[in-house]
Amino acid sequence: MAHEAPDPREDSELIVEISLLSDQQLSDIYAWPQERSFRLNMLLDAAGSSAGIDGTSNSLTTQEDRRLLRIIRKQAHVVIVGAQSLRSE
Repeated sequence: MAHEAPDPREDSELIVEISLLSDQQLSDIYAWPQERSFRLNMLLDAAGSSAGIDGTSNSLTTQEDRRLLRIIRKQAHVVIVGAQSLRSE
């Protein structure tokens, strides 16, 4: 018996590979709501560290992760970065 792909209109948690989306499409997905809000974007490994083996987040992330972070930060009014992250990155 063949399995049919789920209908995305019925799945509110549709997962899409971000590498297939343009920067504009990602910007639209991550657009800020009209009401006052904040967004927290944080990266930790399984041990709770935000730095990988190279001492930066680069070894914990992919190119697409960093692309998405740039898009999110571009839309933000304020970006807070920890002192150690700033020194390492």
